[in-house]
Amino acid sequence: MKYIMQSLAMLDAILEEEWGFRYFSFDAGWSLDAKMGSMRNGQSNDLFAVFDPARCFIHGFDHESAMSS
Repeated sequence: MKYIMQSLAMLDAILEEEWGFRYFSFDAGWSLDAKMGSMRNGQSNDLFAVFDPARCFIHGFDHESAMSS
């Protein structure tokens, strides 16, 4: 998943010059030993994933999901 998010962020950076209009981002220097990838679509839906050498933490929100009612 880390490489997919990293690739999508790179492709998005190539296609969209302005950071505020990008859907995907990836921060390889998020902390000393962790990297963070994110997706946001501008409609309150988002996904954040933090990767460190031992594990991955994923947090996502879909405002149209039945669980968010």
